[in-house]
Amino acid sequence: MSRRLSIGSAALVISALLAGSGAAATLETLSLERLTVESTAILRARVSEPRFEMRGPVIYAIYRVSPNEMLKGASLGAVTVAVPGGRIGDAQQSFAGAPRLETSREYLLFLWTGPSGLTQLTGLSQGLFELQSDPTGELYAVRHDDPELRPAAPGPPAGQAASAPAAARQSYTDLRERIAAILAEAKAAQDAAP
Repeated sequence: MSRRLSIGSAALVISALLAGSGAAATLETLSLERLTVESTAILRARVSEPRFEMRGPVIYAIYRVSPNEMLKGASLGAVTVAVPGGRIGDAQQSFAGAPRLETSREYLLFLWTGPSGLTQLTGLSQGLFELQSDPTGELYAVRHDDPELRPAAPGPPAGQAASAPAAARQSYTDLRERIAAILAEAKAAQDAAP
């Protein structure tokens, strides 16, 4: 009897862990204002190759990030950023909205650190902008649309190719100025509060 009880208890614990892991969650669309205000740090950086680790029932890709510009938060040395999904042995997990970062690219990262101390992208892929230079050398911030998060749409008319996923592209200088303005507004509102 006690063996059955412990197996049943274990099943309940595993179910609770999976339910709390975010494995089946709806991702809320975040405005730049919310991304900026709700992030504990915003930084420009390149990332290292990930290592993978299991935290509870979730596999995370753990990236070491070396910031070269801080837009929000204390000036930091290297930071560890966890993105859900990856492979450990025969176990593999993937999550809609969880991006894969590439070491050859530069990013603007909106990060938040939870009570457990785990630092993650704010809003998953919403908190990640790839930085790209155009032929004139101007730097742009590009956020790629995750097709898994879009509602299903009818296909293209017969004889036309499907379009590539949408990407939000904007001047990095303009984006940095908008973030600074949002932070200044938030600070002014906080200072004015009783």
